[in-house]
Amino acid sequence: VEHIFVDAVTLGTLDRPWFDAELSEQGHIFGYFGWEGFVASRWRPIYPNPAFERMTWRDALWMVRIISRFTNEHLRVLVATARLPEDAEKFLVRALIERRDRILREYLTRYVPLAGFRLQGAAPQRLCFEDLAVRHELVAPRDVTYEARLYGGRDLDIPLADAVSQANKAGDPICFHLPWSSARPAELAPKGAPPDHPLRYAVVEIEVISNSASDRARAVAVHLYDLGPARGLALVGLERLDRRWSDPLP
Repeated sequence: VEHIFVDAVTLGTLDRPWFDAELSEQGHIFGYFGWEGFVASRWRPIYPNPAFERMTWRDALWMVRIISRFTNEHLRVLVATARLPEDAEKFLVRALIERRDRILREYLTRYVPLAGFRLQGAAPQRLCFEDLAVRHELVAPRDVTYEARLYGGRDLDIPLADAVSQANKAGDPICFHLPWSSARPAELAPKGAPPDHPLRYAVVEIEVISNSASDRARAVAVHLYDLGPARGLALVGLERLDRRWSDPLP
Protein backbone atom coordinates (compact mmCIF):
# COMPACT_ATOMS: atom_id res chain seq x y z
CA VAL A 1 0.00 0.00 0.00
CA GLU A 2 2.76 2.45 0.86
CA HIS A 3 4.41 1.92 -2.54
CA ILE A 4 1.13 2.43 -4.39
CA PHE A 5 0.42 5.66 -2.52
CA VAL A 6 3.93 7.09 -2.92
CA ASP A 7 4.09 6.16 -6.61
CA ALA A 8 0.69 7.77 -7.18
CA VAL A 9 1.83 11.03 -5.56
CA THR A 10 5.19 11.08 -7.38
CA LEU A 11 3.67 9.93 -10.69
CA GLY A 12 5.99 6.92 -10.75
CA THR A 13 9.18 8.97 -10.97
CA LEU A 14 10.91 7.17 -8.07
CA ASP A 15 13.30 4.41 -9.04
CA ARG A 16 12.15 1.00 -7.83
CA PRO A 17 14.18 -2.25 -7.73
CA TRP A 18 11.65 -4.03 -9.93
CA PHE A 19 12.08 -1.50 -12.75
CA ASP A 20 15.45 -3.04 -13.64
CA ALA A 21 14.76 -6.65 -12.63
CA GLU A 22 15.80 -9.21 -15.22
CA LEU A 23 15.14 -12.91 -15.50
CA SER A 24 18.04 -15.11 -14.43
CA GLU A 25 19.89 -17.23 -16.97
CA GLN A 26 17.56 -20.07 -15.96
CA GLY A 27 14.55 -17.79 -15.86
CA HIS A 28 12.27 -20.32 -17.56
CA ILE A 29 12.56 -22.39 -14.35
CA PHE A 30 13.60 -19.99 -11.58
CA GLY A 31 12.19 -16.69 -12.80
CA TYR A 32 13.97 -13.78 -11.10
CA PHE A 33 15.63 -15.93 -8.44
CA GLY A 34 19.40 -15.43 -8.42
CA TRP A 35 22.09 -13.58 -6.55
CA GLU A 36 22.78 -10.38 -8.48
CA GLY A 37 21.62 -7.45 -6.38
CA PHE A 38 20.65 -9.67 -3.45
CA VAL A 39 21.05 -7.83 -0.11
CA ALA A 40 19.86 -9.97 2.79
CA SER A 41 18.80 -7.15 5.10
CA ARG A 42 16.63 -5.58 2.39
CA TRP A 43 14.89 -8.75 1.30
CA ARG A 44 11.14 -8.87 1.93
CA PRO A 45 8.57 -11.58 1.20
CA ILE A 46 5.77 -10.84 -1.23
CA TYR A 47 3.18 -11.28 1.50
CA PRO A 48 3.61 -9.67 4.95
CA ASN A 49 5.22 -12.05 7.43
CA PRO A 50 5.45 -11.06 11.12
CA ALA A 51 8.69 -13.06 11.45
CA PHE A 52 10.41 -10.64 9.06
CA GLU A 53 8.54 -7.51 10.10
CA ARG A 54 9.53 -7.93 13.75
CA MET A 55 13.01 -9.35 13.15
CA THR A 56 15.85 -7.76 15.12
CA TRP A 57 19.55 -8.04 14.34
CA ARG A 58 19.80 -10.63 17.11
CA ASP A 59 17.10 -12.72 15.39
CA ALA A 60 18.97 -12.39 12.11
CA LEU A 61 22.23 -13.54 13.70
CA TRP A 62 20.49 -16.61 15.13
CA MET A 63 19.48 -17.69 11.63
CA VAL A 64 22.83 -16.67 10.13
CA ARG A 65 24.59 -19.04 12.54
CA ILE A 66 22.35 -21.85 11.28
CA ILE A 67 22.87 -20.94 7.61
CA SER A 68 26.64 -20.88 8.16
CA ARG A 69 26.57 -24.62 8.87
CA PHE A 70 25.50 -25.43 5.30
CA THR A 71 28.63 -26.28 3.33
CA ASN A 72 28.87 -26.25 -0.46
CA GLU A 73 28.61 -30.03 -0.41
CA HIS A 74 25.44 -29.89 1.70
CA LEU A 75 23.86 -27.59 -0.87
CA ARG A 76 24.92 -29.79 -3.80
CA VAL A 77 23.37 -32.86 -2.19
CA LEU A 78 20.15 -30.99 -1.38
CA VAL A 79 19.78 -29.67 -4.93
CA ALA A 80 20.56 -33.09 -6.41
CA THR A 81 17.42 -34.51 -4.79
CA ALA A 82 15.33 -32.29 -7.11
CA ARG A 83 16.67 -34.13 -10.20
CA LEU A 84 16.82 -30.97 -12.25
CA PRO A 85 18.38 -30.71 -15.71
CA GLU A 86 22.17 -30.35 -15.44
CA ASP A 87 22.30 -26.64 -16.34
CA ALA A 88 19.49 -25.82 -13.91
CA GLU A 89 21.14 -27.82 -11.13
CA LYS A 90 24.46 -26.01 -11.57
CA PHE A 91 22.71 -22.65 -11.58
CA LEU A 92 20.69 -23.39 -8.44
CA VAL A 93 23.75 -24.65 -6.54
CA ARG A 94 25.69 -21.51 -7.44
CA ALA A 95 22.73 -19.27 -6.55
CA LEU A 96 22.37 -20.84 -3.10
CA ILE A 97 26.12 -20.64 -2.45
CA GLU A 98 26.27 -17.00 -3.56
CA ARG A 99 23.23 -16.04 -1.49
CA ARG A 100 24.57 -17.85 1.56
CA ASP A 101 27.92 -16.10 1.23
CA ARG A 102 26.27 -12.68 0.88
CA ILE A 103 24.18 -13.32 3.99
CA LEU A 104 27.26 -14.32 5.99
CA ARG A 105 29.35 -11.42 4.71
CA GLU A 106 26.72 -8.82 5.55
CA TYR A 107 25.83 -9.97 9.05
CA LEU A 108 29.08 -11.51 10.32
CA THR A 109 31.13 -8.44 9.43
CA ARG A 110 28.54 -5.98 10.70
CA TYR A 111 27.57 -7.63 13.98
CA VAL A 112 29.34 -9.80 16.52
CA PRO A 113 30.35 -13.07 14.79
CA LEU A 114 31.23 -15.11 17.88
CA ALA A 115 29.53 -18.44 18.60
CA GLY A 116 30.04 -21.81 20.27
CA PHE A 117 30.84 -20.52 23.76
CA ARG A 118 31.90 -23.22 26.21
CA LEU A 119 34.04 -23.82 29.28
CA GLN A 120 36.81 -26.39 28.99
CA GLY A 121 39.22 -28.02 31.41
CA ALA A 122 39.68 -27.35 35.09
CA ALA A 123 42.12 -25.37 37.27
CA PRO A 124 42.44 -23.23 35.24
CA GLN A 125 39.37 -23.38 33.07
CA ARG A 126 39.25 -21.97 29.58
CA LEU A 127 36.43 -19.96 28.05
CA CYS A 128 36.47 -20.88 24.36
CA PHE A 129 34.52 -19.72 21.32
CA GLU A 130 34.84 -19.47 17.56
CA ASP A 131 34.75 -16.48 15.24
CA LEU A 132 32.49 -17.30 12.29
CA ALA A 133 33.80 -14.36 10.27
CA VAL A 134 37.34 -15.74 10.50
CA ARG A 135 36.20 -19.33 10.01
CA HIS A 136 34.44 -18.43 6.76
CA GLU A 137 37.39 -16.27 5.64
CA LEU A 138 35.40 -13.05 5.62
CA VAL A 139 38.17 -11.35 7.60
CA ALA A 140 41.84 -12.26 7.98
CA PRO A 141 42.94 -13.61 11.40
CA ARG A 142 45.78 -11.10 11.54
CA ASP A 143 43.22 -8.27 11.46
CA VAL A 144 41.17 -9.43 14.46
CA THR A 145 41.81 -9.24 18.19
CA TYR A 146 39.55 -9.89 21.17
CA GLU A 147 39.53 -7.81 24.33
CA ALA A 148 38.07 -9.60 27.36
CA ARG A 149 37.13 -7.90 30.61
CA LEU A 150 35.90 -9.62 33.78
CA TYR A 151 33.34 -7.81 35.95
CA GLY A 152 31.95 -8.72 39.36
CA GLY A 153 30.18 -7.13 42.29
CA ARG A 154 26.54 -6.56 43.15
CA ASP A 155 25.99 -4.38 40.07
CA LEU A 156 28.51 -6.26 37.91
CA ASP A 157 30.48 -3.06 37.45
CA ILE A 158 33.70 -3.86 39.34
CA PRO A 159 36.52 -4.62 36.86
CA LEU A 160 38.50 -7.61 38.11
CA ALA A 161 40.79 -8.44 35.20
CA ASP A 162 41.32 -8.04 31.47
CA ALA A 163 43.12 -9.85 28.68
CA VAL A 164 43.73 -9.65 24.94
CA SER A 165 43.96 -12.45 22.39
CA GLN A 166 44.67 -12.61 18.66
CA ALA A 167 42.45 -14.54 16.26
CA ASN A 168 43.70 -17.99 15.28
CA LYS A 169 43.75 -19.48 11.82
CA ALA A 170 40.35 -20.18 10.31
CA GLY A 171 38.45 -22.86 12.18
CA ASP A 172 40.51 -22.86 15.37
CA PRO A 173 38.80 -21.85 18.63
CA ILE A 174 39.90 -18.83 20.65
CA CYS A 175 40.31 -19.41 24.38
CA PHE A 176 40.84 -17.30 27.50
CA HIS A 177 41.98 -18.85 30.78
CA LEU A 178 39.63 -18.09 33.68
CA PRO A 179 40.21 -16.54 36.03
CA TRP A 180 43.30 -14.95 34.48
CA SER A 181 44.35 -13.13 37.63
CA SER A 182 44.39 -13.78 41.35
CA ALA A 183 41.03 -12.00 41.73
CA ARG A 184 38.04 -14.33 41.58
CA PRO A 185 34.42 -13.13 41.57
CA ALA A 186 33.69 -15.53 44.46
CA GLU A 187 36.15 -13.62 46.64
CA LEU A 188 33.68 -10.72 46.70
CA ALA A 189 31.08 -12.95 48.38
CA PRO A 190 31.04 -13.57 52.16
CA LYS A 191 32.94 -16.58 53.41
CA GLY A 192 30.83 -19.71 53.10
CA ALA A 193 28.32 -18.01 50.79
CA PRO A 194 25.97 -20.49 49.04
CA PRO A 195 26.58 -21.36 45.36
CA ASP A 196 23.76 -19.07 44.22
CA HIS A 197 24.91 -16.03 46.16
CA PRO A 198 24.62 -12.95 43.88
CA LEU A 199 28.21 -11.87 44.55
CA ARG A 200 29.43 -15.10 42.96
CA TYR A 201 27.93 -13.88 39.69
CA ALA A 202 30.28 -12.45 37.07
CA VAL A 203 30.31 -11.25 33.48
CA VAL A 204 33.05 -11.54 30.90
CA GLU A 205 32.69 -8.92 28.17
CA ILE A 206 34.41 -9.92 24.94
CA GLU A 207 34.80 -7.18 22.37
CA VAL A 208 35.78 -7.90 18.77
CA ILE A 209 38.29 -5.44 17.32
CA SER A 210 38.59 -5.83 13.55
CA ASN A 211 40.39 -3.71 10.98
CA SER A 212 38.11 -4.88 8.18
CA ALA A 213 34.63 -4.90 9.73
CA SER A 214 32.07 -2.56 11.19
CA ASP A 215 32.35 -1.64 14.86
CA ARG A 216 28.60 -1.83 15.42
CA ALA A 217 27.35 -4.25 18.11
CA ARG A 218 30.68 -6.07 18.27
CA ALA A 219 30.61 -7.38 21.84
CA VAL A 220 29.10 -10.18 23.88
CA ALA A 221 28.63 -10.62 27.62
CA VAL A 222 29.22 -14.14 28.92
CA HIS A 223 27.44 -14.68 32.25
CA LEU A 224 29.08 -16.98 34.81
CA TYR A 225 28.74 -18.24 38.36
CA ASP A 226 32.00 -18.65 40.29
CA LEU A 227 31.56 -21.70 42.54
CA GLY A 228 35.07 -21.38 43.95
CA PRO A 229 38.49 -22.91 43.13
CA ALA A 230 37.33 -26.49 43.71
CA ARG A 231 34.15 -26.44 41.60
CA GLY A 232 35.17 -23.76 39.13
CA LEU A 233 33.01 -21.52 36.98
CA ALA A 234 29.64 -22.36 35.45
CA LEU A 235 28.44 -20.79 32.21
CA VAL A 236 24.83 -19.66 32.67
CA GLY A 237 24.06 -17.22 29.85
CA LEU A 238 25.13 -15.23 26.82
CA GLU A 239 24.07 -11.71 25.85
CA ARG A 240 24.80 -10.08 22.50
CA LEU A 241 25.35 -6.41 23.14
CA ASP A 242 24.64 -3.26 21.17
CA ARG A 243 27.05 -1.37 23.44
CA ARG A 244 29.97 -2.09 25.74
CA TRP A 245 29.06 -3.66 29.06
CA SER A 246 30.77 -0.82 30.91
CA ASP A 247 28.98 1.92 28.93
CA PRO A 248 26.09 3.62 30.74
CA LEU A 249 22.58 2.84 29.58
CA PRO A 250 21.12 5.53 27.27
